[in-house]
Amino acid sequence: MVNAALPGEIGDSETTGVLRETFACRRWVGLCPALTWWMSSLLLGSIGRIKREDVRQAWREKLAINFII
Repeated sequence: MVNAALPGEIGDSETTGVLRETFACRRWVGLCPALTWWMSSLLLGSIGRIKREDVRQAWREKLAINFII
């Protein structure tokens, strides 16, 4: 019986790569929490039920884009 990969896991046929982080990327990742400081990770985890850190970061980035627009 073959076990299927759960969402967020790497399957047998998938590969991972290492991406270089540029200065612009680090600046953007630093700006997102600065714009969404009022929504702490604790609130996102408990009220928003966003448990994974990468999903929290994606939520912060979406909100930051909306603020900028």
